[in-house]
Formats: sequence, structure tokens, C-alpha cells
Amino acid sequence: MPELTWLEMNSLEWLRPSQEKDGLTLRAVSGDDVRSLTLRVGAPFAWPSQHLDDSGWAAYLADPAFRHWAPILGSEMVGILSLNVSQAPVYEIDSFGLVPSRIGQGLVGPFLSASLAMIWALPATRIWLHTSSDDHPHALRNYLARGFCPSPAGGGPAVVG
Repeated sequence: MPELTWLEMNSLEWLRPSQEKDGLTLRAVSGDDVRSLTLRVGAPFAWPSQHLDDSGWAAYLADPAFRHWAPILGSEMVGILSLNVSQAPVYEIDSFGLVPSRIGQGLVGPFLSASLAMIWALPATRIWLHTSSDDHPHALRNYLARGFCPSPAGGGPAVVG
């Protein structure tokens, strides 16, 4: 059973951006691009999306709670960011990662930094996610390096109080 770690960022001031990567931009994506990128990114880590059939994908892609972006380098889509916007201004990063051929090229820090800056500009009051011991071995380290902290609430909607 994989171990889950819940993380949160409760202020833009928590963000510790990495060095930028020249030419890396974010672009909204939908439909087949989301499906293809999610399957490519998640394959090495056995993401649950790997088991969706056509009707499951259709339902996911039609769900208004989710928005999707791809990091673009040159003209290539090199990853996926899927954001659950249903509790806005609290946002959950539902899926995040690079396609396997782009891992280890110094892109994930700039991609996460650009993603977080974009989310805070929506505006956001809290960003949360969970990562799994089945994810890339450096995933947790990258989230912590960008300013996420362990969530005492165990994820979920905004902590009231």
C-alpha cells in the first residue's frame, strides 16, 4: 500500500520559486491532449488514470471541476498540471508531472514554480495536494523545495478556524 503525504501552501509568500527555464510556458489544454499527457506522465507511477476506459475519460474530461495546463518547451508539451477548482479559492493539484523523456532535465522545478504562480494569481487562498510513495522518488522533495508544508488537515478543503 503506497504511503500518502498531504501538503499545503497557504500563502504566496511560502513560494520558493526555482530558477526559470528559458522558453518554458504554460498553456491550457483539453480533451485528447489531457488524456494523452496524463497517460504518458502517469504510466511509470501507476496513476489510477491508467485504468480509465473511454467512458471514464469522457466523464473526467467533461467534469467542470477540473482545468488542465501543459508546460510547453519549444513546441512540445512536456507534462501535465490538472487542477481541481471546485472549492475555489482553495485549489487541489490533482495531477502534476513531466513526460518520462523529460525527467532529469531541470524542468520540474520551473514547471512547478510557474504553475504555483499561475494558481496564486487566480487568486487562491490555499493550494494543496498529496503525493504518494509510488510517485517519482524526488516528487516530495520538489514540493517541499518550492515551499509546500505537510498538511495537518490531511488535505481536503480549506481548514476553517
